Amino acid sequence: MPNGGPQLDGKNERFMIRDFDLIRSVLFQVEQAPAGEPLMSLQIDAGMDPAVLGEHLEIMIGQNLIEGEVISLKPLAFLIHRLTWQGHDFLEHARNDTIWKKVMAEAKSKGVSMTVVILNGLLSKAAEKYAGLE
Repeated sequence: MPNGGPQLDGKNERFMIRDFDLIRSVLFQVEQAPAGEPLMSLQIDAGMDPAVLGEHLEIMIGQNLIEGEVISLKPLAFLIHRLTWQGHDFLEHARNDTIWKKVMAEAKSKGVSMTVVILNGLLSKAAEKYAGLE
């Protein structure tokens, strides 16, 4: 099952795993939205539980990547007002597909657990190296 989809533990209870690809996708969609018009829908994979998207939006709001509110998880209802400065910075580091895929693959192969701050730093360093600035 994809990273952000609901997972089952040994007790058949559902839990959410943070999905950085979903976070990146949401940030791109928010960036492309018309200024001053809140987003109330997003394009997600057909098989994804909408509540998983809602939980990702909540953690993105909590990490100050986006400004908005999740009104309800079931049924999912939300408003996204804009990217924050931090959201723009993260998206700039995550924009290049080559760098994104390389950093994500390296982190996965090393079993590195990541936070937004760590991922942002890794993306920034990879971008500097890619641009020949290192």
